[in-house]
Amino acid sequence: MSDAGTQQDERWNRIQPFMQDGVEVRPRPFAYSDHSASTTVFTSGNSEVFHADKHCHRLHRTEPLEYDGDKIRYIQAHELESVMTSWLNPVRPCSYCTLDIEKTADVAVEQDGVPEACLSYYTPGDKRVKTVVSTSPDGETTVTESESEVY
Repeated sequence: MSDAGTQQDERWNRIQPFMQDGVEVRPRPFAYSDHSASTTVFTSGNSEVFHADKHCHRLHRTEPLEYDGDKIRYIQAHELESVMTSWLNPVRPCSYCTLDIEKTADVAVEQDGVPEACLSYYTPGDKRVKTVVSTSPDGETTVTESESEVY
């Protein structure tokens, strides 16, 4: 492999596994995520809470899997930029291991170079509104709205 190919592989490297309370933790970045030049945050599954500290005890609440006698837990690695520019989960930082959402947004702007106009995030008290429009077989349209607190 050429030097350029090796450099590309190293740049897109995966976050190394680590041990937490006798369990091997394997972070799984999403495809084509470049964690070498960005702030990385972590989630357990499809959680709406992200963690700045990969060792946060709240991140490691799920039971580990066992393979050939070894205990393994998988966590998701996300680039903070992608988290702070999307309305999708995860949407709020862990109150135990990170800053409040406004300071987290400042980190995305100042450290990761995200333009402030591109930030999309919820603040405490914000709600998600879901609108469902359904049409019955006889042509009658029903609109149903529901809201849930996000933060």
